[in-house]
Amino acid sequence: MAVSESLSSSTYDDRVPLKAKLGFTAANTSNILLSGLALGSIDIFYLKFYNLDPRLMAISWILFMGWNAVNDPLIGIIQDKTKSKLGRRVPYLRYGAIPYTITFLLVWFPFIYHSQFVYSFFAQWFPGIDTTDMGLFWNHLMMLFIFDTLFSMIGLICNILPAEMAITAQERTNVVAFATIVGVPGSILPTILPIMLLSGDSPNKTTFLIVMVIIALIAGILLYGGSYFIKENRYTVTEETLGFKASVIETFKNKPFLIMEITIFSFVVLQESMFSGLVYLMDYILIINGWISIVSLIPVVIVSGWVLWKILSKISILGLRKTMLRASFIALFGFVLLLAIGCFWGPKVSVEMAGISLGLMFIGLLTFVMINQPLIGEAIDYDEIRTEKRRETTYSGVNALITKPAVSIAHFIILSIMAIYGYNADLPVSAQPKSVSLGVFLAFTVVPICFILIGILAMMKFPLYGEEWKEQKRRLQEIHIQKEREYLAYLEARMSNKRENNVSKTILINQRIRKNRVE
Repeated sequence: MAVSESLSSSTYDDRVPLKAKLGFTAANTSNILLSGLALGSIDIFYLKFYNLDPRLMAISWILFMGWNAVNDPLIGIIQDKTKSKLGRRVPYLRYGAIPYTITFLLVWFPFIYHSQFVYSFFAQWFPGIDTTDMGLFWNHLMMLFIFDTLFSMIGLICNILPAEMAITAQERTNVVAFATIVGVPGSILPTILPIMLLSGDSPNKTTFLIVMVIIALIAGILLYGGSYFIKENRYTVTEETLGFKASVIETFKNKPFLIMEITIFSFVVLQESMFSGLVYLMDYILIINGWISIVSLIPVVIVSGWVLWKILSKISILGLRKTMLRASFIALFGFVLLLAIGCFWGPKVSVEMAGISLGLMFIGLLTFVMINQPLIGEAIDYDEIRTEKRRETTYSGVNALITKPAVSIAHFIILSIMAIYGYNADLPVSAQPKSVSLGVFLAFTVVPICFILIGILAMMKFPLYGEEWKEQKRRLQEIHIQKEREYLAYLEARMSNKRENNVSKTILINQRIRKNRVE
């Protein structure tokens, strides 16, 4: 295609092609499946099947935070500086699929069962632990380190692809919403499977492991196959990139990004607590009364889905800031309502009684899940206006640097509160002290309320909204079209030079042939 023909087709149409959406959906779904199950269920797995002391796992998550402070920004900057024929993102998705799935499987097959290493030190602080606890502790910590490194490599890309595939907040949200709706199994399985396979006194380990192997195979195929349909900005490969130090400095100069990170941090704590802790809720707080409980949730699910759709459909009118604030207040009301119910009736409540509260919580949380990536995209756009560089995975890496500790903090809080309120790793759920239920209830009501309030206060200060910001986005779109033109001209020049070189080589060969014939 000639450059002139390409230029004439350049428009402001921001719609992402269907095959690109499907490619992103496949990659994102597999990433959610693997990371949601591994990081969300690893604690429950070790508690239920190996009776690992929750205090040691809490320490494991805190130590793990140190590695998170290094690997995510480093990987993000490396990915932004990647220059290959496949682009900057596709090589990591395609060639990272196999090691990612293998590491996921290793999470469920501990290989360190006993250890004397620093055992005497830990035994002083945590009376009652033995060398088996220490071995499993090191295995738990090692798998967090190894799996999260692969998760960072894949997750950083999945987190920012909507920002690279589209420029408007509405279309970015459409991409995420499409991926969420089409990839529903990937979104709900990390929540449902732990409840089905790990809740209760005697979960079946063999069944759980078989399901994890099947999940790994499906996710690996989706991730590898989806990489063939991903759309990314190819012109970025030719751009000069910032150095590591300059990249980090410029990222932390982005004030809207730092303000937004406070809200994202708060909701990541909330999200991780809810999605990874549903088994605790089922074991210690919610009372299920058979089919009555299930039927009572049907209208809650329908109404919650309708409200969520209405919220997301108005993003182009309200903007991301107002949408996030509305979702935050809805979630806040849900947690306050559950706290009031628990204070009046006790920490154990029926699903029917808690249904409305749960619906409000998940409306807020799912709205955050839908617009989290578009929010980061706004900060990336602002950075490009400032630096004239497109640095998606750098921002995704620094975002992880700030928010990944929220995952560790959420697990640390839950495990620590359970230990403080008398959890005994050697006892089944039904034999645990009643105080454990109170501890879990506080961890899932009072703690989220505090973090939501912090998130609301930060989002109220977020400046990227209104007509002035929309005008800046329109100018940015023009910049992208110009960059596409320059990239097409660059490709045309390379093709022209290649043709000229081929002609020159042909002439030289013919001259040599004629010379040889004369001789």
